[in-house]
Amino acid sequence: MDVQARGRGRRAPHTWANRPEVIARRALIVGHHEAGKSINEISRLMGISKPTVRLWIRRCVKEGRLDRDPPALG
Repeated sequence: MDVQARGRGRRAPHTWANRPEVIARRALIVGHHEAGKSINEISRLMGISKPTVRLWIRRCVKEGRLDRDPPALG
């Protein structure tokens, strides 16, 4: 049996985490954050936990796809 090692952070193409609806949900979290919504607001709007919202915002910041703070309103 030939087993290939996967790099850290890489997932098999057919895992739950790579389903289009899951990816779209993450993008929506980030979009709300970029629009200036708070973690509490995003959590309430999307019906997901605050730790999940924080997880995806932090991960995007770490990967350089998102600024740490949303733009100031007004």
